[in-house]
Amino acid sequence: MRLPIVFNDRYKLNTKLGEGGLAVVYVAKDLALNRRVAVKLLRQEYTNDPTFLARFHKEAQSAASLSHQNIVSVHDFGQDHNRPYIIMEYVAGNDLRTVLDKKQLSLDQVVDYAIQICKGVGSAHQRKMVHGDLKPGNILVSADNQVKVADFGLARALGQSAMDEGELVWGTPSYFAPEQAAGETVMPATDVYAIGVILYEMLAGTLPFIGVNDQDVARKHLYERPPPISHHTDHVPYDLEKIVMKALEKDAGQRYYSGDELHKELARFEKKQGRLTAPHGQITRSHQKSILEQVFDLGTVGLSFFVSVLLAGLIPLWFGVYQMWYNPTVIDVPIVPTATLASNQIRVPMLIGFSEEDAQAILRGVGLGMEVDGYVSHPSIEAFSVTEQTMLPGSAIDNDGVVHVTLSSGQDMFEMPAVIGLDRTKVEDLLRSVGLQVEIKFVQSPQDIDTVVGQMPSASAMITKGSEVILEVSGYSKITVGSNFDNQILLAAYELNQIEFQIHDYILITFFWHATKRIEQNYDILIHITTKNGDLIAQYEGTPNVNVTSSWGVAEETSDSYQLVITENIKPGDYQIRLGLRNPNDGLNLKVISPGSLTMEADMLIVQEIRVN
Repeated sequence: MRLPIVFNDRYKLNTKLGEGGLAVVYVAKDLALNRRVAVKLLRQEYTNDPTFLARFHKEAQSAASLSHQNIVSVHDFGQDHNRPYIIMEYVAGNDLRTVLDKKQLSLDQVVDYAIQICKGVGSAHQRKMVHGDLKPGNILVSADNQVKVADFGLARALGQSAMDEGELVWGTPSYFAPEQAAGETVMPATDVYAIGVILYEMLAGTLPFIGVNDQDVARKHLYERPPPISHHTDHVPYDLEKIVMKALEKDAGQRYYSGDELHKELARFEKKQGRLTAPHGQITRSHQKSILEQVFDLGTVGLSFFVSVLLAGLIPLWFGVYQMWYNPTVIDVPIVPTATLASNQIRVPMLIGFSEEDAQAILRGVGLGMEVDGYVSHPSIEAFSVTEQTMLPGSAIDNDGVVHVTLSSGQDMFEMPAVIGLDRTKVEDLLRSVGLQVEIKFVQSPQDIDTVVGQMPSASAMITKGSEVILEVSGYSKITVGSNFDNQILLAAYELNQIEFQIHDYILITFFWHATKRIEQNYDILIHITTKNGDLIAQYEGTPNVNVTSSWGVAEETSDSYQLVITENIKPGDYQIRLGLRNPNDGLNLKVISPGSLTMEADMLIVQEIRVN
């Protein structure tokens, strides 16, 4: 496309600002209001999908309704030069991805940016909107450090269109919440998880999960715990690290439930911590309480006694007492006899039985680091807790030394088999026979009824006996078609209860319509049951059951259901369900501009082949 070019006789596109997999962004001038704007043009490949365009229109309307200082405003949207576009406010600055690639942020900048992100996202959550693709590339930072979240609605429109086709593209794998990686419904807590990943990256300088490909990263979001931020840097306050790790909980119910709640927690931290303007590597943990401090805050040991114990080099003994009190698992670990310490040495604490996070905190409290050497199964120590430490409790180690540990993988584990595409009954019997708990969720799918179409955990994931497995099973069919009637009405999808019938069975069919523009005429719907040769066997002709077509809202989904009976005069055999729209004034069928994924004959769609037994 040659620049400059004018869209809709109003927006003069001058220079390209950036591009991504979904769209290209240009700097433009609004000729009517004499102001600079940003224009986002969808890529050409998305202009041929009528279902997506209908959703895009609806989501753009929703995004335009958002008004908040931390959300990029949507001024206008439309289509010209055969390209859908969105007109947004122009933000002079960079996206957060560029900012992070150029420099490390100070702690006060990290917290300030996160609070602004939460304010914008929280405002959308109040209006029941979820972003679904939060990442540094969708967050803009102005020259005066005002943060604005972009692309509300755009990712949602693309994601829903793709998920109808069995794909999983709504969101970016590095910032996926577990429920996105599993293909489940997103919610405000999904955005909270993405903000948690962004916070983690701003603080640690790296993402919590890095894999060989997108599938590997998504798997890690589903099943692996993120390494503590303190694994990467020791300059992050413990209270802030706790906030981030709560935002990254696998279970959405254990996270902050919305952007507003995370904002309040960060604001409390900021108020307690005070403004920290030191560079990233010079921030102190002035308000952090280590495990050591928490143990002796119990009130059973006085501060003076704690100091004397510390000086006497008896910390390992007290950690042993603490562990026996709070973790009664019996573990036979030898204690190295007390010996004289050099001036640059301390004693190794007892770590066996502690969770990875607590073991990190214990060592961090005495100035030591920790490295995980691997995982082994253990009959009594729960997963991700320490089973072995290379340096025994009480042994001497140099200041700033590193203790190597082995973590428990829980009880003996085995690989989850691949079951997608198999019959539910056989899969359920197999999984129960090896001691797994099975939960069945019936979902819409074009696959045959009772076929497994999704599984969690995924194939090859490591699981233990007694684990719960969730199987998504095809319970009824909703099939996306995208058929275009006269550039006025889209048949986005249809849903059919079954494809094989007996005499006296009911055909239950629902059509999902989208009006692409205001409809002036009331059209009749034609549903014909025919032979493969087109001979009419049964029919419905009349106004739509839901309401007349002139009342259908533009870009709104209209669900229209019908019930047809298989009567005794219908002989066993193969038949077709055909669909059309007719103008009752002239008796002519609306022209089918494009049948989408269906076939057509004489301006009637051949929707589905069925069998009567």
